[in-house]
Amino acid sequence: MSYILYDPTPSRFDGAVPYNRLNANKRWAEHTYNLIILKHIETNTPDVREKIQAAKEILVCQKKDYLVGTSS
Repeated sequence: MSYILYDPTPSRFDGAVPYNRLNANKRWAEHTYNLIILKHIETNTPDVREKIQAAKEILVCQKKDYLVGTSS
């Protein structure tokens, strides 16, 4: 059995989202920068564990690219 607890004083949400948090260009630039850094790590690091981790994260980045529609 599970219990659902309600906050007695819920916060007000008017449906508005600040536009400064919706900067798609900034998010795309951060994402691309991360992908470039991961590819650099994968090709240039001598640590095998770091290469494996970078390869896993590159796959995640490429999936995000595909979902967003920015893959080339």
